[in-house]
Amino acid sequence: MSYELSSNESNEAIGKRIRDKRNEMGLSQRGLANRAKTSQQAISRIERGRQEMNTSLAARIAQSLEISMEYLVHGAFSLDELPYHVKRQGNSDKIQ
Repeated sequence: MSYELSSNESNEAIGKRIRDKRNEMGLSQRGLANRAKTSQQAISRIERGRQEMNTSLAARIAQSLEISMEYLVHGAFSLDELPYHVKRQGNSDKIQ
């Protein structure tokens, strides 16, 4: 499944979910970066909505934060919570 971000607003929403979950877990940006095999600077830029992630990095961050890709990208905990236009796209999930 691929995930594409289409706006800075989406990037900022994803960054906020990452920051909120990271803080909830008591992790520093460096701690999350180490778990996700990326740099602290990349985590900082992602959390501020200044850097997009490829699917591989998003998956590593989601795994490190013990959350699903659906929650990371869409803010949904299950398929039932996803917006209708996202569900209809099947294997090519894109935020529109």
